[in-house]
Amino acid sequence: MKLTFYTVLTHKPGYPVKYAAPPEYRIETFIKDLDDPAFPDPGNACGEFEACIGGDESCYLSPAQFKAKVEALRRHLHKDKENFMAWISATRPAIL
Repeated sequence: MKLTFYTVLTHKPGYPVKYAAPPEYRIETFIKDLDDPAFPDPGNACGEFEACIGGDESCYLSPAQFKAKVEALRRHLHKDKENFMAWISATRPAIL
């Protein structure tokens, strides 16, 4: 099972939730309602996000942990893609 990692920016108004989901782990902002994207408190922000994404498939991290984890996942993903392309190039028969 691949987890969606998220954090709540408690220092910002409305307590925005930032998350990164597989397979690309791009950082996105969770918006529960376009008319009112703010959350009343950090606990509500976590609860709303987990209700939407699934509590068993998500993992809360502090903002610093979140940033480090996502950067590591993206580096790993990039390296996997490079290795796959190198393998394809090495194993594909040459076209004359």
